[in-house]
Amino acid sequence: MEKNEINTGRTNALISLLDDPDTRIYDMVRREVLNADFNVIPELQTAFDTSDDELKTERIVEILDHIKLKKLQADIESWSAQENPDLMEGMLHVASYGYPNFDLAAITSLIDEITTAVKAKIEGKSPEEIAEIFNEVILKDFEFRGNFKEYSALSNSFINKMVETRATNPIGLSIIYLLVARGAGIPLVGINSPGHFILGYLAEDNDAENSMNEIAFILDPFNNGQIIKNTDFKAWLNKQNVPKDFRDIIIATDKAIVRRVFNNMIYALYTLGEKSTAKKLLALVALI
Repeated sequence: MEKNEINTGRTNALISLLDDPDTRIYDMVRREVLNADFNVIPELQTAFDTSDDELKTERIVEILDHIKLKKLQADIESWSAQENPDLMEGMLHVASYGYPNFDLAAITSLIDEITTAVKAKIEGKSPEEIAEIFNEVILKDFEFRGNFKEYSALSNSFINKMVETRATNPIGLSIIYLLVARGAGIPLVGINSPGHFILGYLAEDNDAENSMNEIAFILDPFNNGQIIKNTDFKAWLNKQNVPKDFRDIIIATDKAIVRRVFNNMIYALYTLGEKSTAKKLLALVALI
């Protein structure tokens, strides 16, 4: 069904009726808002953030959750259909689901600032030295850190919260490293480790096979940026009885990274008691 475009004034007028105890009025408002395009989301979110009326808040949540899920589905379907879906774009889709009014400029400007700081230091350096520069700039200068106390927190899945708090889980920290690496032209890749998510430094910039044999060494941002020899990591994989065929796909595509973020978000929602929302999001993982 084609969505109707309604302006901000009309949206706010409809929202103002959501505290009316007459269920017929609510049903009318709900139908119109649900049939509107996704531009109603920011106003709904603002109304939710500022409302102190219990009935109005409850109704906004019901409508907003429905529309945000529809938008996320549309965004992820479109993103996944691209030949080379972009990691940042995928993460922004996830962020817009959790925080429709997030500050995009705060995210992009910080990543650009970190990238500029890294690029100023890496010329003529060896891969290992470059990895240490990443650690120095991201973990020390910009004070990003592992969120050990709230390892499974929902906020760890949203890049706007990563930037705001500078604390996140292993894949969140790795995503910050990857975004900076791409801006600086450094061949870091994500590693879908059976343990927590880590990074690999490619031995060759123009990698074609995407196998562990192309990795010079491992970098673990969550463990203070520890550098691990590839041979040691392979030995650890042997101890974990990881099948050899899995090792051929262990380097994560951007789709695989966003899929893992989705799964973390779903787990966090489930543990918070939001089982219905978690199940709905689980259906979207198949789209990635």
